[in-house]
Amino acid sequence: ENEGLRRQLPHVSAEPIGGSRAMQALKAQLERAAGADAPVLIHGEPGTGKETLARWLHARGGRRSGPFVRVAASTLPRAQAAAALFGSEDARGVVYGLLDAAQGGLLFLDGIEALEAAAQHDLAAALEARHFTRSGAATAVAIDLRVVAASSADLAAAAHAGSFDPGLLYQLDVLPLRVPPLRERPDDVSELVAYFTDQFAARDNLPYRRFSTAAQNRLRQHAWPGNLRELRNLVQ
Repeated sequence: ENEGLRRQLPHVSAEPIGGSRAMQALKAQLERAAGADAPVLIHGEPGTGKETLARWLHARGGRRSGPFVRVAASTLPRAQAAAALFGSEDARGVVYGLLDAAQGGLLFLDGIEALEAAAQHDLAAALEARHFTRSGAATAVAIDLRVVAASSADLAAAAHAGSFDPGLLYQLDVLPLRVPPLRERPDDVSELVAYFTDQFAARDNLPYRRFSTAAQNRLRQHAWPGNLRELRNLVQ
């Protein structure tokens, strides 16, 4: 069961793309964060590629040989969120949780603001103590993993308003990373267009398509409310 939880889909950890000043600053932060083992909190608008950055950190970190386990907080059932994270144990055996699956590797908590309140509190306590206890178990399990969380919300404001656990924020916001939206780095659009064009041409066995200079200028002027996801879909 534990080995089954550790399975993951193949994923290429792409280099963050862009030579703009904003991206150069982000790359420098990523390089420093990759060499550490502290928790990382990635903040950025929807579609800015937060999971890709988390995978890049994992691929260059000291736990790269361990699993990368992605948890979309919004998909965890409210009543069973804690059980999904920590697992359970009874006379019939052990049901391993997501923290078990990520042991030795990286746990990526995507959309952490959507995690149920009680689970937020329990996770904060576990991260502080560096161990967790499965539901129904008598003994604790040491935590041996790196945590990277991502959010599109203002977690500091949410904690101040009482809708996000301050303790969890303190545990996660050790190495904060802000991902700039695409509208703040229009100089990267042409490079991104070329990257996505090559990607789809190779993947779908299509001839290479060239975007004219006029088309690229038009794309650089667009506000990109959907960020990289919108650009990728447009190129496709």
